[in-house]
Amino acid sequence: MKAGFCCLETGLIRSKNAINTALNNALDTGTSVLGYLFLGFGLMFGPELIKGFLGFGNLPFGGYSGDHPVWIFFFFQVVFCAVTLTIAKGAMAERTSYLGYMIFTLIGGAVIYPILGHWVWGSFGTGFGFAGEKGWLEALGFKDFAGSTVIHAMGGAFALAGIMVVGPRVGRFNKDGSANTIPGHNMPLIALGSFILWFGWFAFNAGSNLAEGPIVGKIATNSLVSGCSGLLFTVLVYRLKNGWVDATASFNGALGGLVAITASSDLVHPVAAVFIGAISSLVTGLMPHLLAKFKLDDAVDAVSVHLGCGIFGTLCVSVFNPNAPFSNFGVQFLGAFSVSIGAFVASYAVFKVIDLTIGMKVAAEDQITGLDFADHSANAYPNFTIIENINEEER
Repeated sequence: MKAGFCCLETGLIRSKNAINTALNNALDTGTSVLGYLFLGFGLMFGPELIKGFLGFGNLPFGGYSGDHPVWIFFFFQVVFCAVTLTIAKGAMAERTSYLGYMIFTLIGGAVIYPILGHWVWGSFGTGFGFAGEKGWLEALGFKDFAGSTVIHAMGGAFALAGIMVVGPRVGRFNKDGSANTIPGHNMPLIALGSFILWFGWFAFNAGSNLAEGPIVGKIATNSLVSGCSGLLFTVLVYRLKNGWVDATASFNGALGGLVAITASSDLVHPVAAVFIGAISSLVTGLMPHLLAKFKLDDAVDAVSVHLGCGIFGTLCVSVFNPNAPFSNFGVQFLGAFSVSIGAFVASYAVFKVIDLTIGMKVAAEDQITGLDFADHSANAYPNFTIIENINEEER
């Protein structure tokens, strides 16, 4: 999954920021994993400290033997944490301080993600010898099988908060409010990243069963079908509307379908997965225009794919329930928005404090030069010269 994010995001931004974007995928992995090891995992799955809202268990110092099953569970869960914390980075690319973002991912992996995750998955460590009780949403019957809300909507909420704090890239919006397109530099890399993510999703979703069994086949099938549906419906809509097909939007349509099916991949029929993927493609297609109207600059459309499709997919657990359609809709709605709003408020506060202290946004001159040179004294493509026209007003 991290390899996929690295390729996708690096392809979606300009070549002068390729090194910075690729390196940030490694840096936020390091900070979020260590934060989750030393504090976050215990807050998420440990015995109750505040019933329904917060657990506490000291994992690395708990005296667990090398063959204790808790390490299997930790290894699986820590990647979910790392993936959630990496989503905002793409949205904030090309103008964000890597040091500021590292601080956020450390705090996010240690505190924000695990507390919100506990609300939904608090008891999931019981079978692996790390016993916590049900979080308050879990106790109400909220269902999010593999993380449409816990991973994707939360990560998308982080992204929304981040782009609001750092503001748009130089040249993204004109004085009259109209938006300029800033295309990515490497479509084959975007395609490769999308396929790697798609492949990783099979482990992401099927692995969330936390056990072997025939249901794994259905989970993988639903994941495949929804991604295909999101891709093809995006292609169809663009073809009918414009007479041409946007490749980047098409891959985002596939990823949106994967995000949306994540919450219900163990539950719904594959025919329902077709509808889930198709409707999610409309979310990924429409939300970027809405953000642009508010002068919110999402460099990789992470808010649309993850927040929009994450909330939608969580509601689909109720809407497409084959046993009782629309049952528990209120709880699904409450869970999706509680976690998303909690993630937005917490991350906005952290981003704002970082911005007021060490700063979250790099100088306009560094944006124009490119973060590869400004932050790393390097060039991802040393045999090519990049020429970029930016008017004097934007400078």
